[in-house]
Amino acid sequence: DKKENTTTPPPGANITNYYLPGVADQQQDDNSLLLYVRRAMKYRLAFPEIARGSTVILPSADPDLCLIRREWNGSAVTLVLNLSESAKTVTLGEGTLVGALDADLGTGDGVVCTDGVLTMDAWAIAILR
Repeated sequence: DKKENTTTPPPGANITNYYLPGVADQQQDDNSLLLYVRRAMKYRLAFPEIARGSTVILPSADPDLCLIRREWNGSAVTLVLNLSESAKTVTLGEGTLVGALDADLGTGDGVVCTDGVLTMDAWAIAILR
């Protein structure tokens, strides 16, 4: 009987509804949570400082921007997190854009760094070296 391996729903539940589409559907959607997490994990593997490094919180003039420096084994990356619902621009003293996560690939310009000026969509993350 297949019901042997089925989770029992809580009392009163009679229909199983999921907030997000299944894996097959999410694999086809560049904007899906599944693919966002996969991109994040690739950066975590590509930059061991993110996973293993010590953390230094850097000052930010904009309260919507969180700047975090992660150092490990003589190497460092800086993460810039846009924690707002709108795009942000920040002038960098130094650093090269080496990675980015954008919460909504369908809108805005993503994460761009030109001539030391970093422009980020809402909820975006930039990785600088």
